[in-house]
Amino acid sequence: MPEGLRKRVIVTVSAGAVIGVVEVVLAISFAVLVFSGFLEDARPSGIGIYLVAASLTLAILAWRAGVRGVVGSVQDAAVPVLAIVASSAALHTFGGVDQAFLTVVAATMIVTLLTAVAFLVIGSFRLGNLARFIPYPVVAGFTSGIAVIIFCGQLNEFLGLGLKMPAHAPQQLHSLGANLHLLNGRALAIGVIPGLHSVLGHRHVSDVGRELPEGVKLPLRFAEFVDGGAYDYLVRIGGHEILFIG
Repeated sequence: MPEGLRKRVIVTVSAGAVIGVVEVVLAISFAVLVFSGFLEDARPSGIGIYLVAASLTLAILAWRAGVRGVVGSVQDAAVPVLAIVASSAALHTFGGVDQAFLTVVAATMIVTLLTAVAFLVIGSFRLGNLARFIPYPVVAGFTSGIAVIIFCGQLNEFLGLGLKMPAHAPQQLHSLGANLHLLNGRALAIGVIPGLHSVLGHRHVSDVGRELPEGVKLPLRFAEFVDGGAYDYLVRIGGHEILFIG
């Protein structure tokens, strides 16, 4: 194999592997957030759906993207809305967990189709500039709200409490505060280690990158994933059970 082609293959395969790993983590995290609380029994099926959706997104963009190098990803903007819909469906849908799960899947499909239609219309009529007229407080409030909902929704797994979480953020925070005595130190460590690496590990990642073939980079998020996964593996072989951190 020619040297130039070999380097190109290494770069392409490495980039694809890293993107794939990151997307798996994101898809599982979003599924954990949406299928939480009363829908925890349906969580494995929800994770499977989100993984398939992420795979299709990446594959279709790689195949049909008009610009070379475009990388797709599952989006977090709709996840808090779907989490609220899922909580409401679990509380008010008749027929048990199975019926609530099907309701959430249907809502996800509707949101996906409506988003696709909206982007198709905006792109076809070149209406993207209209986004400039959306007031900054609206954009900032929406983005901040997404961050708060995702943050509160993940604290249960991050702290390893294993609680049945209520639907809304204030009630979630109250429930977490009342059950801090159930804190799982090992689960907390699995979440903290990648976070510390994100803050302190830039030089470490750069040093590792120098040892890779020319043109191959090791993203920091991938290094965080390796650190967290390694610690999780060590805990598991020690015979301890850890809640999944989304």
